[in-house]
Amino acid sequence: MFILYFGVKSIPIRSNNLISPLSAQDDFEVVNREEWGARSPNETTTLTPPQPLVIIHHTNWNSCWTLEQCKSEVRKVQDFHMDVRNWWDIGYNFLVGEDGRAYEGRGWTTEGAHAEGYNNCSIGISVMGTFEDAAPNITALHTLQKIITFGVTEGFIDLNYTLYGHRQTGPTDCPGQTFYNILQNGSHWKENPNHNATNVY
Repeated sequence: MFILYFGVKSIPIRSNNLISPLSAQDDFEVVNREEWGARSPNETTTLTPPQPLVIIHHTNWNSCWTLEQCKSEVRKVQDFHMDVRNWWDIGYNFLVGEDGRAYEGRGWTTEGAHAEGYNNCSIGISVMGTFEDAAPNITALHTLQKIITFGVTEGFIDLNYTLYGHRQTGPTDCPGQTFYNILQNGSHWKENPNHNATNVY
């Protein structure tokens, strides 16, 4: 059984396009907004680091395994959030594809719209796909781990952060039962949310 600890570990943090620069030879790839074809946000609210919470989601849509598939999926999510839910932008701070890439949503310093009541004290990361009966692949889980570890290393996420699944913050099945089972093995996962926050979209 593969267990991901979601803790700070001595693993290489790699990037070509991360908001906070790393060396050019690094290979933790984040596809930035321009690269996946993002629309401009209608409005933004600043998120002041570090955040005490990391909240994990699934998109509950299609999985993707190539760059072009995943870019298309991120655009679909943004269109849904902006045109159907009437949010200012795509809701998540980051998304992860089963291609092993991370995709920049609102980023580290813009408040998300992913967990009502918790948006101003959290980083929201969504793995693209539906994970009720199946887990994200190991490549996606490794990328998720690297994003979190990078956020801690660079001061965007508190060293003693708490990890939640979206279902712990409101009435939803997100991030799917099989994925949630993995999160519960995380060294930073806690059972009961206890944070006061406000909600901005």
